[in-house]
Amino acid sequence: MVDSDDNYDKKKTRDKFKRERFDEVRRPDNSHFERSYRSYDEDLPHAKKSRTSVESLMSFKNFTNTLPDSISEKEAVQKYKDYKQTFNEANILKFFDLFKNNDWFKRKYHPDFADMRKKNETKIIISRHKVFKDMFNSLYFEGLNLSYDKADHIIKIIDYATILLEGKDLNYIKDIESKQSKVRVDNGKDESAVEGKDTTEKNDSNDGECPPSDDDGKETPEPLQMRHMESLTKSIFLRNIPSNVTYDEILDIFKERFGFKRLVLQNPTFEKKHLRRGWVTYEPSLNITDECWEIKKKTLSDMTIDANVNKPLQQRVRYVNKVHCHKSVVIADITQLVDLIQGLDKKFDLWNDEDNVVENDNKYGINSKNPLLKNIDKYLIEYSNCEEEALIGKSEQFDVEIDKEYLKVVDIMIMYLRIVYSIDYYTIADYANEHEMPNRCGIIHVRGTHLDDMVDQSYVMDFIQKNKEKWANYKESQSDLSLEEMKSLGYKDKEKEELSFVEKNCKKIDDDKYLCPLSGKKFKAPDFVRKHIYNKHKDKLKEVEKNVIYFNEYLKDRKRPYIPNYQKSPSFSNSNNYNNYNNKNYNQSFSYNKYRGHDNSGYRSQYHSRQSNWRQPYNNNGNYNKSHNQSYNYDSRDRNHSRTLISYKDLDAPE
Repeated sequence: MVDSDDNYDKKKTRDKFKRERFDEVRRPDNSHFERSYRSYDEDLPHAKKSRTSVESLMSFKNFTNTLPDSISEKEAVQKYKDYKQTFNEANILKFFDLFKNNDWFKRKYHPDFADMRKKNETKIIISRHKVFKDMFNSLYFEGLNLSYDKADHIIKIIDYATILLEGKDLNYIKDIESKQSKVRVDNGKDESAVEGKDTTEKNDSNDGECPPSDDDGKETPEPLQMRHMESLTKSIFLRNIPSNVTYDEILDIFKERFGFKRLVLQNPTFEKKHLRRGWVTYEPSLNITDECWEIKKKTLSDMTIDANVNKPLQQRVRYVNKVHCHKSVVIADITQLVDLIQGLDKKFDLWNDEDNVVENDNKYGINSKNPLLKNIDKYLIEYSNCEEEALIGKSEQFDVEIDKEYLKVVDIMIMYLRIVYSIDYYTIADYANEHEMPNRCGIIHVRGTHLDDMVDQSYVMDFIQKNKEKWANYKESQSDLSLEEMKSLGYKDKEKEELSFVEKNCKKIDDDKYLCPLSGKKFKAPDFVRKHIYNKHKDKLKEVEKNVIYFNEYLKDRKRPYIPNYQKSPSFSNSNNYNNYNNKNYNQSFSYNKYRGHDNSGYRSQYHSRQSNWRQPYNNNGNYNKSHNQSYNYDSRDRNHSRTLISYKDLDAPE
């Protein structure tokens, strides 16, 4: 029940006693009024189309309906391919034109930011590479086993990596280890003292009191390492940031605040009104709760900042299928890991300052100074034998064959990818911008322990094949589009764009008279205008060249952002289309939800609220029968059948 009329519209709840409270407001007894469930005027203008809305891609069936019946199937398929190509070109260009002036888009693709992007990425990789080398040389990876039952040891390693990534050194870690050892020794002494005290009290027959519990007045301390990791950084999560706000504008809010360390922003999510998410990281000495309240008071583009205290990661070690333990799968993983590490090391030019050259005859294409790849060829040679045994198949089912030596080789390479390149191998995930996040080495996936000892041979082979396909898709997504692929999507040629720019700025006024709009000067021939532009307006031509590079950088990115488009749903009458919902659920949810007084999101719409004016004639509130293309007009003079309305008035009642 609603407390007051004013609160009703705010709470959006159902009033059980609405009819009693508004019983004096009766519907007009006029039979020619249409029955309606609408509370808005159908004559109102339609809502403006969003700038970022895109025309829906027609399905092949709908596209063929636009073609003549005499067309052949082959011609129809070709025309549909051409249509899709033109459609994609138009949408890519539209997206680029909409967001090319936004700060986040420029930082990602504009040539002015290209050097900064490359230097920043290389700097991050080099710093993470140094952390791995320090831990590797200090033997912190000895006994590494990426199995879920070793989660505590794995967390310890990634915690140490996080400490070093935050700017601490190895001496800092050694101090933590010494304090942990001291805590363990003190706990051991306390336990022995308690046990001795319990024994004495039990043997004392004159003392009738029960021995005190070791839990009374004393809580079990948290692990020192866990308390320390939580105090490394504190962070605030920014939920909704408009995409038109620049990074520097947000940075200006936080950079002068006490304890600020870094800020990271994600790209806009176009399913959520082009909003961005961000994380602000602070020093551990800051009172993060008070800081969060202070941030909530600030405004950004006339919007209050939706800030929340970021919680620590709950499950840092997660598991995948235990079949990764099988020797055949492990050998396939080694092959995949070697290929990944070689390519990434070459891209960022790592290990070139090392003296320990890996000696091999380059038979398997391994030419690296990375110590992890030393003598790796013998594990690759073994691959042929294992694959042959698996193909021959001595039995349909066999035990999971585990080789600890092979697992040791795999584990160190997986940890190398995780720390240096932020790649989680077992889940095929690339944690972008992790170095700027509050947790610089957050979670990792390891081998699970939930698999029966017996596995099918076909299952193992299928698993290896699917894993190869997933990694092939990942590598493809990381690579740029080829020139041929780019040309099919609207690749811009520098010379053609410059020529088009010159022709656009050479306007004919009269015979033997041409105008250059850039300077306002007039010339006798187009050649003079062209020479004038190339000599006097080089900055404009350079800007054209930058725009060409800008667009092509966006175009060649396989993971480029875009506005998702959907195939068209069957259209309803124009008055029922509040917005152009081009999704597959629109057709299913329209009639049912509208009839029950809900919009497409499942929430009750405004035409069932108290804002509806029941005193107005119903035909001004919309015509429900139009939405179903049927006649549900309840006017007795306009029914689809000839039956007259039956009066149930009491015949004995007075006139």
